[in-house]
Amino acid sequence: MFTRIPKSFLICLFLVILIILFNLGGYLNFLRNAFYQLVLPLEKSIYQFSYQIKEWTEVLTNLKKTKEEISRLKEENLQLQSQINQLREIAQENQFLRKQLNLSQSLEKKLVLAQVVGSQIENFNQVIFINKGKKAGIKKNQPVIIAGNILIGQIIESFDSFSKVLLINSPQSKINVMIQDKTSEPIQGILKGSSDFRLILDLIPQGKKLKENQIIATSGLAGFYPPNLLIGRIKKIISTEENVFQQAEIEPIADLNHLKLVFVLIE
Repeated sequence: MFTRIPKSFLICLFLVILIILFNLGGYLNFLRNAFYQLVLPLEKSIYQFSYQIKEWTEVLTNLKKTKEEISRLKEENLQLQSQINQLREIAQENQFLRKQLNLSQSLEKKLVLAQVVGSQIENFNQVIFINKGKKAGIKKNQPVIIAGNILIGQIIESFDSFSKVLLINSPQSKINVMIQDKTSEPIQGILKGSSDFRLILDLIPQGKKLKENQIIATSGLAGFYPPNLLIGRIKKIISTEENVFQQAEIEPIADLNHLKLVFVLIE
């Protein structure tokens, strides 16, 4: 007995054979062209979209790498800048030391180099903090100078590793000074700080002639300061006939608002 072939199978087989014959004869080209005309625009859009996605991905990747490179270069730049600043500070300190070594023998005192680490207004006085204290031999009342034998203040309190310095322009500061003038005898006076941090030369007799730009230095009398420490120059003379004494405003040689390195004169 023969097995009965399903009708649906025969129909499918017939259609396949028919399609093969049409394809061999070139009759399906029209359908293929129509299919591609419908599909290719969609495929083009998908391709362009995927290409743009790829490009944006590359841009973002490169941007991330660029940011990382910029961050790395900034860090290297900060490190180099820090090294430059350290070398500049070392050069300034060496210059500072060389300048003072030429003058230190005349003081007959030991010098302790210290760095200024802070400042504040304390009881209406201008005070700075230095990073040396009792361990370095620093005590109360010792004079503080900068390179060039220029007086800037006095130790008012010392601790193990730091000290407080009262600057010469503070109201609490009083220094016996003299006016250095090669044409006449030195004129003695008292240098005081003021509430607005100016330097005022006082107790100069009316008969003494003062001139602008005359040099003011310590006299070494009745105090803790050795003689001939430079302080400043006469900026303005304040004199009236009603007053027994003359006064003068003094311009300090040192920039008291920008101190970095100082010397303390110890025994």
